[in-house]
Amino acid sequence: LIRRLKVVTETLEGYTDEDDVIEQAKRDIEHLAEAVGSDWLIQHKNKDVRLLVACALADVLRIYAPDPPYGEETSVAAIRLF
Repeated sequence: LIRRLKVVTETLEGYTDEDDVIEQAKRDIEHLAEAVGSDWLIQHKNKDVRLLVACALADVLRIYAPDPPYGEETSVAAIRLF
């Protein structure tokens, strides 16, 4: 799981903030963003998993700004994780 999350964070970090890249990124990572925002990952017992999930969530929120792809409950859980 940790190896996979490292790949996810490296991939998300690679997206620049250019408008055309961001729009394509939103389409590319829609399902990934949903998976990273899942409760079982946000509340995982392993601190390294939670750290990588927090990094991935930060990039997802950056890509989707100003409209996060998560509902209020997931957003609150993500903020607590940070």
